[in-house]
Amino acid sequence: MKSIFLALTILGMLACKPTQKLVVDQNGNPVPEITWDQDTLELGNVYKGEKRDLVYNFTNTGSADLIIELVTACKCTTLDWPRKPIPPGGRGTLNVTYDSTDQKLGPLTKTIDIIANTDPIVVEAFFNVVVLYQNKG
Repeated sequence: MKSIFLALTILGMLACKPTQKLVVDQNGNPVPEITWDQDTLELGNVYKGEKRDLVYNFTNTGSADLIIELVTACKCTTLDWPRKPIPPGGRGTLNVTYDSTDQKLGPLTKTIDIIANTDPIVVEAFFNVVVLYQNKG
């Protein structure tokens, strides 16, 4: 009876123990994984010529250090990202400044490509904006 109780206690403890997800590529090698707090941000209405800042927060939910090689988007953006490796479970921030000066009027969706040692190699984030004409007269 004691051995059954002990076995059930051990099983209960194991069931409650948090487990880390093992993320691997096709060859079984551990890889990092970007998990966004929010992968699409809404800027709302922006008058042509205005600049707006966006912040994307993420966690490396993979099994290896995350190394971001490059972040790209249209010429309407200025981008800043972590240059140091982010360990599994670590957090990072991608900072974006959007400049609407040369943008067409109306609703737009912009894509940000994050090139890293992830699988696949490109991870995307997005933002939506509506560019309005500002009558200065």
